[in-house]
Amino acid sequence: MIRKILIIALCITVGYANPAFAATKKTTVPSFEKLFYYVPGEGSFVTLDQYVKNIDVFAPQVYKVSSTGNLIGKISDKALGAVAKNTKTKIMPLVFQEGFSPDTMHTILSSVDVQDKIIAALIAEAQAKGYWGWQFDFENMFSTDRNAYSLFIEKTATEFHKNNLKLSVAVIARTSEKPEDLPEGSWDYWAGVFDYKRIGKAADFVTLMAYDEPGSKGPVASLPWVKKVLMYLEKSVPKSKISLGISTYGWQWDTDTKKRVKSIGYDKITELEVNKKYTKKGYDKTAQMAWMTYSEGEGSAKKNYKTWYEDVRSFKTKYALAKSHGLRGVSVWVIGIEDEKIWSNL
Repeated sequence: MIRKILIIALCITVGYANPAFAATKKTTVPSFEKLFYYVPGEGSFVTLDQYVKNIDVFAPQVYKVSSTGNLIGKISDKALGAVAKNTKTKIMPLVFQEGFSPDTMHTILSSVDVQDKIIAALIAEAQAKGYWGWQFDFENMFSTDRNAYSLFIEKTATEFHKNNLKLSVAVIARTSEKPEDLPEGSWDYWAGVFDYKRIGKAADFVTLMAYDEPGSKGPVASLPWVKKVLMYLEKSVPKSKISLGISTYGWQWDTDTKKRVKSIGYDKITELEVNKKYTKKGYDKTAQMAWMTYSEGEGSAKKNYKTWYEDVRSFKTKYALAKSHGLRGVSVWVIGIEDEKIWSNL
């Protein structure tokens, strides 16, 4: 998954945020809220700086917590300077467990003292920097920690609300409460820990990570699957509390081995188009996703690929889906690798 691929970049310590600037942020919620995730990098910064006027919630993934409850991370002054160009943009950093380790998370969820330390640190950091709130992006957890995670969310939400802070929670997409209905291991180590009803009741809103479609042989997130996971979540969480996650990356497949090779950004598609290196391209009307075939290398080293990717067409379709369902808004992962034409749709 691209979230794991980006871990190294996420853990880089960056500069110090300016509390004087952050305190000027508005707290009103727009009629359709557009949250954009940010991972430090030059491409991400250029996009942020250029399109911040279209961003309602700036959600950088730069903070993590250790098994002992230490909060680690900062938002750079450079990024905050870009956000300052739009005084209506609220700041809601993500927080994840160090290394996305299930053992680290289990340790945290097994200790009330560690949890209290984390909550206190999050409140103090938000108050010092003027953040709107935090999004829990804890992933890769044991399903046996389901109740403990819900309790942690409920306790955090209570303390946040006492301090005028918002809490959102990113949840893994699924369509069943039965472990046997999910791919092998998915329930036990990935999706089963999320109690949609309890999380939806406690949190101010929930981001449905409607990408990385299980069992897909092509798209990151086909439209039929996105509809299916969204409608399932709507059974447990009010639509007014749901933000639909939309990806901006694609998947490259080896057409000879039928195996997924890696995740790619739209810059790869642009490169292939500009240099006319692709063999075919199209748009699957059922999946509502674009694709392109091409080859790289020569002779015995030649590799044949088919890449399924998100472009402005697929983005508009999912954006429209969120609006037609009366959702709170969208959460877009991640800026800096997107089809730039999506911004005109906002």
